[in-house]
Amino acid sequence: MDTVIRTTRVATAPRISHDRPAWLTFAANAVALLAALVLLFTVPGNHSAMRVGDVAGETIVAQRHATYTDLAATAARRRRVMDAVPLVYRFTPAAADRRAQQATTFVDQVNAVLATSAPAPQKLSLILGLAPKDVSTAALQEFPVLSQSDFAQVRTRALSLLEQADVFRFSQADLEATQLGLLSTVPLQLTYAQRLAISDLLVTFMVPTLTENVAATNALRRRAAAQVQLVQGAISPGQVVVRRGDVVTSEVIARLRALGLQNRGTTWHDIAGSLLFATLILVMLFWYLRVFQPEVLVNPRLLLLMDACIVATLIGARVFTAGHVLLPFFLPVAAASTFAAVLMAPEACVALTLTIALLAGWVVANSFELSVYYFFTGTAGILAVRHVRQLKQFMFAGVLITLFALATVLAFGLVNSTYDLAALQQYSLAAMFNGFVSSALALGGFALLSSFFGVTTTLQLLELGQPNQPLLRRLMIRAPGTYNHSLIVSTMVERAADEVGANALAVKLAALYHDVGKTVNPHCFVENQLGMSNIHDELRPEESARLIRGHVPQGLRLARQHKLPRAVLDAIAEHHGTMTLVYFLHRARQEDGAAVDESLFIYPGPKPQSKETALLMLADGCESAVRASSDHSAQHIRDVVDYIFLERVQLGQLDECPLTLRDLEQAKHAFCSVLNGLYHPRVVYPEPAELAADPAAAVPREAGA
Repeated sequence: MDTVIRTTRVATAPRISHDRPAWLTFAANAVALLAALVLLFTVPGNHSAMRVGDVAGETIVAQRHATYTDLAATAARRRRVMDAVPLVYRFTPAAADRRAQQATTFVDQVNAVLATSAPAPQKLSLILGLAPKDVSTAALQEFPVLSQSDFAQVRTRALSLLEQADVFRFSQADLEATQLGLLSTVPLQLTYAQRLAISDLLVTFMVPTLTENVAATNALRRRAAAQVQLVQGAISPGQVVVRRGDVVTSEVIARLRALGLQNRGTTWHDIAGSLLFATLILVMLFWYLRVFQPEVLVNPRLLLLMDACIVATLIGARVFTAGHVLLPFFLPVAAASTFAAVLMAPEACVALTLTIALLAGWVVANSFELSVYYFFTGTAGILAVRHVRQLKQFMFAGVLITLFALATVLAFGLVNSTYDLAALQQYSLAAMFNGFVSSALALGGFALLSSFFGVTTTLQLLELGQPNQPLLRRLMIRAPGTYNHSLIVSTMVERAADEVGANALAVKLAALYHDVGKTVNPHCFVENQLGMSNIHDELRPEESARLIRGHVPQGLRLARQHKLPRAVLDAIAEHHGTMTLVYFLHRARQEDGAAVDESLFIYPGPKPQSKETALLMLADGCESAVRASSDHSAQHIRDVVDYIFLERVQLGQLDECPLTLRDLEQAKHAFCSVLNGLYHPRVVYPEPAELAADPAAAVPREAGA
């Protein structure tokens, strides 16, 4: 059973400080974020800007019954009525008379040409040149073969028929039928060539006597169209107005207007709905963080990071994907989650990703598919960089984001049967773009903004752990005994942190720097005296206690000067908790009796607030106690470790950290394993002189045997 060590109560999560400024900051942040979300939601959606020919960016379903004028159906009905209106004509015999006169002149001139002895091709050329410019000469090709006597009968019959046509009333549509009727009156005794020539003259010079009166016809059509009743359409609740990806038609626009969804302003319904939805999302997010990641809520910079991720993503969704079907899949929402995962706990980032996915899916197109798409890609990025140690992990994050993006759109496409090969290529391009840009933005944000948010990354911890760091070199040179102690403690806490689920890298780095304050007065600490006399033998107990206690504030000063991360500052301040310098307090009581100010012999604290600093306190005490002991057997080491742990628990030093009983047992085992490896028995080898005098001395003996 996992029970947290407490003297007054049991809990399973770190406590949130009830410091008023911290909670005021959180409350102000929550209100500001809520207001920003409501503002983003109440901006008119994509459907308010729909136009005929656009591709719908969302599926819109009618929520109420409405009627509308079906403009397309009404226009179609009007076109049918207008087409049924007959054409209006006017009688215009002047054009026919003019053509008859042209025909008379033409046939007289042709008769003169036929009377010549010129060859047929030359006659044809002359005949075609005689034809009026506004008539077609395509039907005059056979005239040169006629004799002069044959053409005389053609002339008489053709001019007679043209005179008859002048009194007929016929339009262009009836022209051919009129010509056939006139030709039927030609006597049968005429030769085929003569009949063909007569027909050619009619085709060439005969024109309609009726012409369309366009103005009168259009007036009749307009009057007929005006009498057509408007076609009314109806929309039922739950009926799909337009589906995402469909082309917007005039009927869709009419339906949207009937429902009040086209070019409408923001109403109180929009504000109330947006406020309710945003409130629900934020309440669930902050409630989750309150239970599982409470430290995020009292860190103003982490709150700012979450705000920036949410608001920046939604602004991008509003600005760059409005009215589009494919662009939302290019939107690198996963960049925010991947970047946040480098700076915050993965558990908090998953909650943040779910929040962003729900909000962005609603903002873009009320799309469940997009919400799932954004959540899967964001979570993939988080898992790839949750313990980032190398830059290539960002490349791996890009690959994972691409794969999850492609798998998500493929899954929805298979279920809906909406993707063809061309669409699959487009979505594959979107997935690759999303993965590449998301990882690149996350890497850029990590390089430029991690220090601004006050969060120490894994890569920064690795860099600070290098022995060539100025403060570590100072510790190595000025306090070599303390440096050696810090190395051993760092190994102990790293091993224990792996066992109990703490941040092994952070606590290892904290252990390396936790006693850096001893470099100010290194000879005040026994591990650095190296054969010197103990200076505390000549000092009053109060002065000795001041020097010993002073390594904590002095260490904090040095750490701040070198801009060490918060994890190291916490370790320096908390690794002694509020322990008492019992040895010097006992000396003071021997010298001064009961009149001793005990506060001068107590470390300033605070007590360890995290698993990491608690493990450091325990390892620091265990290593010092075991080193001071002359018995380094495995059993004695275990007894010393048990004593140190029990003492810290009884003194209440672990009251404010989340270590459980199971964690303590695992830490004991880890500490004993490291210490036993450090103080294991060694073989004693004989001196070279002994080997020369007695070859039997070459047999090694165990130390202490």
